[in-house]
Amino acid sequence: MLPAILLSIPLIAQVQIAQEGEHISVQIDGKDTSTFYFGRDVTKPYLWPLRTASGIELTRHWPMETNDKDAHDHIHHRGLWFAHSLVNGIDFWNSDPSYHKDNMGHQVVTGIEQADGGADSGTIKSVIEWRGPTGQVLISEKRGFVFQKGDPRIIDVDIVLTARQDVTFGDEKDGVLGIRLARELNQMTSSEGCHQEAGCWGKRADWVDVSGQFSTGQAGVTVFENPDNPRYPTYWHVRDYGLLAANIFGVKFFTNNSAADGSMKLQEGQKLHFRYRIVLHAGDAASAKLPDLYRAWTLR
Repeated sequence: MLPAILLSIPLIAQVQIAQEGEHISVQIDGKDTSTFYFGRDVTKPYLWPLRTASGIELTRHWPMETNDKDAHDHIHHRGLWFAHSLVNGIDFWNSDPSYHKDNMGHQVVTGIEQADGGADSGTIKSVIEWRGPTGQVLISEKRGFVFQKGDPRIIDVDIVLTARQDVTFGDEKDGVLGIRLARELNQMTSSEGCHQEAGCWGKRADWVDVSGQFSTGQAGVTVFENPDNPRYPTYWHVRDYGLLAANIFGVKFFTNNSAADGSMKLQEGQKLHFRYRIVLHAGDAASAKLPDLYRAWTLR
């Protein structure tokens, strides 16, 4: 039998989730992994940075941190986010506190439903309102993150959108799940075997990976799309300068077909459900065995 003093010591969660004001931090095995940022000074909530198990940061530092090595473009690209640039004419993607646009929307976190750690995983669940310039609510969103310990690091993203009025997601390239990558990530491929922006932009695939060489080793980030997502498989809005985004709405742009229409209408009360898995891995796409990881996830 264990001594009473040992029985009284609480088990320490290996994945620790801690809220401090308007951000929620994530630590795995005592190492900083990421933070969820929201609040009055944030036009769309974001997760930043994204770190591998060894601590390599896979997302751009700027504008959250001053870094002369980073490209200072697209200030609205912060960490990992979910938004779209044309919802009833309102732009939720190209939004930033420094912008002053008549049609800019705001994603406002109205509640944190869960922020719990655990032995093997931790969860953050938030409630978000997509508000137009006059404060009107177009969409209610429930956004969930599950952070798994281990190597590679796994982040599962679960997003449910509910129309609060009749809404139309317009055919635009800027959407919907986006990640702004570290400058070292420059080798791009997909489940279909494409390479770099020239081969991957606007194409459909189960997943896209971007890897690169850092001072402490090779690493990369992959976005898996779930086969149950709307309009699977998604189109990929990926750029060599460091954008990795999955977007089902920009069909006219991605296919270069002016007759195409990727817009989608939701009546008030209708829902859209998106699920993604983010894989933060060591090595390149081949050594990460991404096809096996994708198959294991989708066959569960």
